[in-house]
Amino acid sequence: MTARVAGRRDDAGFTIIELLVALAIMGLLAGMLGAGLGLGRRIIEGGSVALADTDAVANTQMTLRERLMRLAPVPRDVAGGGIIEVRGLPGEFRWVGVAAGQLQPDSDQHYRLLLTAGGNLTLLTASTLDRRVDLGSATLAGWTPHVLLRDVSTLDIAYFGPPFQGRGGRGWQPSWLARTQPPELVRVRIGFAAGDRRHWPDFVVRPRTTISTACIISVQTGRCERG
Repeated sequence: MTARVAGRRDDAGFTIIELLVALAIMGLLAGMLGAGLGLGRRIIEGGSVALADTDAVANTQMTLRERLMRLAPVPRDVAGGGIIEVRGLPGEFRWVGVAAGQLQPDSDQHYRLLLTAGGNLTLLTASTLDRRVDLGSATLAGWTPHVLLRDVSTLDIAYFGPPFQGRGGRGWQPSWLARTQPPELVRVRIGFAAGDRRHWPDFVVRPRTTISTACIISVQTGRCERG
């Protein structure tokens, strides 16, 4: 009888070496498949985060546009002068607007747009019928906060129109105080920390109360373009 040679495959199976090679290949394929699935998951998760960030910015701009367009030139309780309840600074804007949605039967609303110490872009509201709110105070007591965006680094608001007391030509002003008319345009710029992937597109709003059917205000120049 002839002895079987070690390591040689017969017709019914594989040698130990062939089995080890097959297992190694299967392990390599499993590792590649796992890595591919992990990469795909990270791509999907990254895309979901980016989409959520984009939606948050878009929703914020939509909310601000709707509120700012409803700005109403309500006179302030100041004897004479016709000063309206609009107070604009680079880091905060206060105005009165026509109530929206479910608040419409209630009253007009006081609005404050500002950046809190914690980096939250916040829109505060208070009913014009609520006498408990001290409009002249810098505190937030009595106001209802609505956080629009978190982790915001900078807020810069500018107002288009003539300078205070008419000294100079019309242009972007850093403040809008003690005025008898609202600004023609309101520009809101927001900055994020380095490495933050969010982007704030150019955002300029014209309050409806300033719209004249005789002309269209150019966002680039701020000038009246008559048809």
